Amino acid sequence: MTKSASVKAIELTKSVFESVQGGLGLLRFSVEELKPTNGSPTEESKKWEVTCSFLESLGSTSPARFKASVDLNLNTVTIEKLGGSHSALEGSYQVVPAEKKSEEKKEIIKSYGGCKECYGKGYSTQIYGEGGEGYEIAPTVHMNFCTCERGRQLKSLLLKKDN
Repeated sequence: MTKSASVKAIELTKSVFESVQGGLGLLRFSVEELKPTNGSPTEESKKWEVTCSFLESLGSTSPARFKASVDLNLNTVTIEKLGGSHSALEGSYQVVPAEKKSEEKKEIIKSYGGCKECYGKGYSTQIYGEGGEGYEIAPTVHMNFCTCERGRQLKSLLLKKDN
């Protein structure tokens, strides 16, 4: 079952507010007005104006009102605060589909040397040692090499120096 464009516009608006404010920042979120800004009698609008309000923080005593211009074709939301002082939320946002986010995560992993275990360092360290009643064993530091390319490179370099 596909959702109507109006429901998609509301969900897109709320998702932008949640990503910027966080879940707690959207207490009592409500849609006050929803207007299509294009379309025709035979075709559902892809651009909407959503007027909404919510409590911006836990300490807010009254809800703040915002107007969001939503473009479902481009997945963009432009936010403007209605009344009161300027808000950090104001501006334009583009919502990226999940497939693109996973591609971006792959790029981030690549930037960490291609390894999500050691993040490109090639090693990890652990400190071992025990203490008890009346005695103490001096802690020793152990270096564990990762199985990635960088870890194998470091292991071969450091083992050559020790021999």
